[in-house]
Amino acid sequence: MSTTTDDGYASWWTPQQTADYLGRSVKTLAKWRSLQTHLDLPWVKYGHNVLYDPDGVRRWFHRHLKPRTGTHLEDCTRNQHLVRSRS
Repeated sequence: MSTTTDDGYASWWTPQQTADYLGRSVKTLAKWRSLQTHLDLPWVKYGHNVLYDPDGVRRWFHRHLKPRTGTHLEDCTRNQHLVRSRS
């Protein structure tokens, strides 16, 4: 997704590359910037271009991962018919 320059720094990602990595849309990223949501997601405006720091985006992503919690059968609405049939 990114390339490394001669000085060892990764090149910056476009909003599309960042959206692809995060599994979000470019519109969502634009909304986050506009509403100043997720201020810890590193981006810069360079001329008319918005660019994201790939290493910073990766760190941001890992900081925002939620630990998996156990799900009970009765918590899933699609399984309500199974819960009712048990009773």
